[in-house]
Amino acid sequence: MARTVKQVQTAINRKKQKITKLKAELKKAESELKKLNSELTKVKEEEKKKKAKKKKSSKKKTTKK
Repeated sequence: MARTVKQVQTAINRKKQKITKLKAELKKAESELKKLNSELTKVKEEEKKKKAKKKKSSKKKTTKK
């Protein structure tokens, strides 16, 4: 069955729309990933600060003995 020019153009347009939709989804996913990475970084920094405080407090305890 031969396809007409209009059928081919319609198929191409559908593919273009699908590509556009997928690109939009990709952008959303990338922005979400950036957001989560920044949150993770903040949490790691907080943990480092807590560990540093614990080390300082343990050093103080040892010097008092």
